[in-house]
Amino acid sequence: MSSQRDQKSTFQERLNEKYRLVILNDDTLGEVRSLKFTIFSFLGLLSAFIILTALLMFALVSYSPLRYLVPGYGEIESHQVFIDLNKKLKALEEEFEAQRVYTQGFKAMLNADGDVPILNDSISFSDLP
Repeated sequence: MSSQRDQKSTFQERLNEKYRLVILNDDTLGEVRSLKFTIFSFLGLLSAFIILTALLMFALVSYSPLRYLVPGYGEIESHQVFIDLNKKLKALEEEFEAQRVYTQGFKAMLNADGDVPILNDSISFSDLP
């Protein structure tokens, strides 16, 4: 029983032992920075850093457009902004396709290729005198 108390006290004592971290200049061997800390304070700072990082990530995801990337949060199709942008995109694609067909026909006509479609007029060639 007393050995367990000794182990607890040694563990508590080990947590509260003071350590010093010294950063030295390699050329002059002069002390640049010195820090005193205990294992307990180091663990406290580490856990605070982890908690603050987790809170920052939570805030970043929950209060920015990144929340739509979370599965199950909300469908992109249900958002009116995305629906409007999708309609505009489809209209631009149709306009681009029409412009592409027009440009190909115009190029074929200028190059005098044989695969230019000739549209029949209301007057056929057999009706001409």
